Amino acid sequence: MNHDARKPNVLFVDDELDVLLGLQMSLRRSPINAFITTQPNEVPFFLTAQPIDVVVCDECMPTVSGSALLDSVRVRFPSTARILLTGHCDLPKAIRAIKRARLFRYLTKPTTAPTLVSAILNAVSEQSLATLPKHVRRARMRSRLLKDLETAYPGIAQEMRIDADRSVIPAEALLDSIDDPLELE
Repeated sequence: MNHDARKPNVLFVDDELDVLLGLQMSLRRSPINAFITTQPNEVPFFLTAQPIDVVVCDECMPTVSGSALLDSVRVRFPSTARILLTGHCDLPKAIRAIKRARLFRYLTKPTTAPTLVSAILNAVSEQSLATLPKHVRRARMRSRLLKDLETAYPGIAQEMRIDADRSVIPAEALLDSIDDPLELE
């Protein structure tokens, strides 16, 4: 996992070398270090040889499905985030893959470099949060909830709702009333 200021290491797995080379070229100026392989059986070697923060994998490959490969990554390397790319979006299959491999994202092809980089950086950020103590994660979750509420409803962080007795309840107080904001994830 990426605990310091280094660029995250990302392993891309696809049976089509041209796709991988295109990805590598389009991401060359991005804030990530891209590694590529066309061989799904090489993934464990990459993951043990160096810290890999995220594995981005194609779903349709001849020897193994991307979701099965990412599920094995989850089991052997649980701190590595997983993103699945597919050219064929099948909602029930996507839901099964997300649940089974505990994917961070399920992206459809074609996708843009900015979308992919954003998903990767968000995955790294989420993975680093998972290692923090629960009280720190709770505080960050609370802050993120307030920020999201304020973005969606400007001014709501100042005054959330009027109670039955017509008193104003600040958003902070409402969040205090939630036993565990982490349960909202």
